[in-house]
Amino acid sequence: MEKSFISRIKSLFRADTPYLITRSFSLRMLPLSFLAGIFICIAIPASYYYLGRANAGRQAAVHANYIASIFREVLEKHPLAWKEEINTQLAVANITRIEIFDRNNNLIAELTSGSLPAHRWSMVASEQKVTYGGSIYALVKVGISLEKLQNQTLMLLLFSLACGTFEGIALFLLPIFKIQDAEEQINRSHRKLLDEQQKLKTSEEKFRTFFEFAPDGTVISTASGRILSCNHAFREMFQIDEKDFRSRNAKDFYFDPRARERLLAELFEVGEVKNMEVVFRKKDGSELPALVSMKLFSSRILKEEDGLLENENVLLQTIIRDISEKKEVEKQLAQAHKLQSIGLLAGGVAHDFNNILSGMMGYAGLIRLHTPADKDVHQYAKIIEKAAIRGSDLTRKLLAFARGGKYLIEDVNLNEIAEEVLEILAHTIEKKIVILKDFDPDLRNVRADASQMNQVLLNLCINARDAMTGRDRCELLIKTFSVYLQKRNFSTGEVCQPGEYVGISVSDTGSGMSQDLLSKIFDPFFSTKGKGQGTGLGLSMVYGIIRNHDGYIDVISKPGKGSTFVIYLPAALAGEAGRGDKAAGPDKKYAGETPGGTETILLVDDEAEVRDFTKVLLGEKGYHVLLAEDGEDAVAVYRSNRDTIDLVLLDMIMPKKNGAEVFYELRKMNPEVKVIIVSGFSLDYQARQLLRDGAAAFIQKPYRTDKLLLAIRELFAQQQPGWH
Repeated sequence: MEKSFISRIKSLFRADTPYLITRSFSLRMLPLSFLAGIFICIAIPASYYYLGRANAGRQAAVHANYIASIFREVLEKHPLAWKEEINTQLAVANITRIEIFDRNNNLIAELTSGSLPAHRWSMVASEQKVTYGGSIYALVKVGISLEKLQNQTLMLLLFSLACGTFEGIALFLLPIFKIQDAEEQINRSHRKLLDEQQKLKTSEEKFRTFFEFAPDGTVISTASGRILSCNHAFREMFQIDEKDFRSRNAKDFYFDPRARERLLAELFEVGEVKNMEVVFRKKDGSELPALVSMKLFSSRILKEEDGLLENENVLLQTIIRDISEKKEVEKQLAQAHKLQSIGLLAGGVAHDFNNILSGMMGYAGLIRLHTPADKDVHQYAKIIEKAAIRGSDLTRKLLAFARGGKYLIEDVNLNEIAEEVLEILAHTIEKKIVILKDFDPDLRNVRADASQMNQVLLNLCINARDAMTGRDRCELLIKTFSVYLQKRNFSTGEVCQPGEYVGISVSDTGSGMSQDLLSKIFDPFFSTKGKGQGTGLGLSMVYGIIRNHDGYIDVISKPGKGSTFVIYLPAALAGEAGRGDKAAGPDKKYAGETPGGTETILLVDDEAEVRDFTKVLLGEKGYHVLLAEDGEDAVAVYRSNRDTIDLVLLDMIMPKKNGAEVFYELRKMNPEVKVIIVSGFSLDYQARQLLRDGAAAFIQKPYRTDKLLLAIRELFAQQQPGWH
């Protein structure tokens, strides 16, 4: 938008005007413009007046000559009476005054036209002498008024003054405006240049900031390996000083110098290198696995403090990403996958071996039942049973390994675990930490590995202790409780199944955690402790153990408010008592004759040996036994005999349909069906869920014959109050 005339004038005289050159020029042009205006104002009217006055003088001279000629004619004609004649003939136009004097300078004739000027300088006059016979007879004076010329000159002066003023102003302003426009353009260019310089400076500062604080090591070097610049991550990565890196060569950092040659070969061929895996050498000589990316760029864009860049026009930008932790995680994941594979293999072997042991123990039990106690065969059968029990201990350990380390699953009271941990803490924790406990005296048991529960609780207490370091108020609270949980979400993202749970919580008055930290605390290798002060595996191990026990963990924490870790484990069900590991324990001795019955039992198992000896065992005790060798067969047999079947012995792992699928189909046909679950695996989440949904009991293979018979009889006894 063009500036107005007034605003352009004002801008020249502001104190902060940006038009310094224009203002300086205007100050120098002002006297010249003033003089030019004055010259125009004066020169034109002065010239006009001068020329008009000169013209009037010429007219006066002409008239004077004319009158002098008339005088001579009169004198020649009337030598004696010339005076009267002269007065009658004096009539000349445009003459203001005519005067004629005799030789004695006496006025002898005059003629005045109009009023005479007030000043003599307002009239121009011319004189002419009249001679006759060689003698001067008279002097003729002719005057012409200049008042009209003076008035015209005055008007012209006023007009010239206006023209001169305009011309002076124009002469002053036109070049100034031109210079002002040019200077404004220069100023705009200057401002634009300053803006670009500021942008360039800001961009360079950003680049320097990004370069210096980039998480990956970045180094700029020549093709020969001379290091020109490197960032903080690179210096930390290789433990070099900021002042010493220029004396190092990029080749020195490669574990195998040929690796750099291979990188350069690909770089110069393709133009860039992306994420090539290379091994570098640290200051202590250890290996540093990294991903390397390289790119070429011109040396012109880099300012070198030391002058020339070895006459090299091409520089290399190398980005090094430390993948040591990634390699370690990959190694551990590979180990975990290996252990998982071994675990799956161990689980399968243990399951199959349990089926074999079940046959051994079953037939040994039959031999023992059919022979007197004082016979050698009876003793041999007991020895076989003991050997099978020892074998079952081995398979139990294999199953524990396969399921993540639950080696000794048994009834555990978390109050007792907490007391053991508190006893340990009493000797290891700082005295300024006040330990509080709030235990439920009627706490229900859980099915768990006591040693792992001890480890979990100890780990949480140690973390609580570390979180209170440097705090004035240090309190650690351990609380146990029983609770029924509805379906709900935990902070870990897990969704719990409804049911009875036993809870134990560890609370501290430490620094607390933000939501961002809460989302990461169970990640492997994540730690808020200083370098070398923690592995970052403690809480991930806690999480793994609890999940392997079909439990859940929840965390409540706020910065500055402390943290509370809450563990929920499924409460031991009534049907679990006397089952599992303890049911198969070698220290349990058979006492007395186990009673039988006349009920009908559907035996479902895909192992022929197990079906055969169990059928014989139950048949000898008076039971009527129906057989099914897989899941579909079991459903068909039950559908045909639902009114006569009193109990189902249901194996969990079978072809076609597994035990869980069969259980729910049987429940649809008969919601009151009695089912004892049998499995070569220990009690897991699926088996627990079946118990919650109505299964009567769980028995782990291999089992002793008397334990199976007792479990069956106890189940029927629940509906026969008078039976003992």
